[in-house]
Parts: sequence; structure tokens; C-alpha cells
Amino acid sequence: MILSIARADIDEQNQSQVHVLGAWSDMVTLDHPVGLVRCWLTYVPGRVEVLAIWEDRDAHDLALSDEQNHPAYRVFDSSGTDVMHEVFDVIGEFSVPR
Repeated sequence: MILSIARADIDEQNQSQVHVLGAWSDMVTLDHPVGLVRCWLTYVPGRVEVLAIWEDRDAHDLALSDEQNHPAYRVFDSSGTDVMHEVFDVIGEFSVPR
């Protein structure tokens, strides 16, 4: 599995946060790239992140090659914000039973 994290600083004074949230809402209803397992939108004041789990690096790289298909770029391109993107190999995992 692969974890991708895209971070963008947002200017809360010029409503870029509103654009990001609108783009996220739109993305949730659109077709999703093959190999995307799970995706989260996180927020701390001044910064928004899109975290995604992918089946493998090939699936991530395919979505990344077509930026219109990658969740992070769908969200951030619409708001015109600069994005920092990192990709990590997931080497351990567990789930807490509920």
C-alpha cells in the first residue's frame, strides 16, 4: 500500500478554504481512480491536507499522471493553491476492533 499526502496552505481571508471544501464535495460524488482505497480531508488553521491510501504505487502514479484524476489535484487545483505532495510506502498497519 501507498500513502499519499498533499498539503496546501490556505488563505482564510480570501475564501480559498471555501473553494477547497466545495471541490472536496464535488470529488466525493465523481468517479474515483482505480486503486484508490480510502481518502481523507484534514484541516488545521491555515492548512488543508488530502491523505489517500492506494493499493500500490502503480495505481497512485497512474492517477498522478492524469492530474484530473488524482484526488489531491482535484481539490487543490480548483482553489488555485500550491500543493506539496509526498508519497510513502506503508510498511505496517493495524486496525482497532470496535
